Amino acid sequence: MIVNFLLQKRFVFELKRSAWSAFGLALVVSMGGLLLSTGIIYLLDNYIPFFQQQTLLAKLLTSGIVFFYNFYLKRLVFEGKFI
Repeated sequence: MIVNFLLQKRFVFELKRSAWSAFGLALVVSMGGLLLSTGIIYLLDNYIPFFQQQTLLAKLLTSGIVFFYNFYLKRLVFEGKFI
């Protein structure tokens, strides 16, 4: 988590708040992404028969959704802008 934060701070986003508050918020966003990923996989696997057979597709779809969740919320955390 620390390495991820430092790489994002250095190469991806422009930090516009204190590093400690950005780290705490980034941690919250990451935990939210983990919960979102778990929830989507659970819903797809238990309620949509197609994805019960195609678990790889369920994971790919979930990864795509969580990627955008993480990117835009971490952009909000670091730079203060959503879009």
